[in-house]
Amino acid sequence: MDELRELYEKYKTEWEVFDDLEEPDLIDACIYRLTAMEAQIRAIRSAM
Repeated sequence: MDELRELYEKYKTEWEVFDDLEEPDLIDACIYRLTAMEAQIRAIRSAM
């Protein structure tokens, strides 16, 4: 459960960073990280 909580916190922080980005390459990298985190969250939740 702690792992999921930490991942949600990182996910929330990543969205805050994403909101401030303006450079296309950084936006793409952030989207990639968010997508990876979403996959991790789904995997952890399905394992519960």
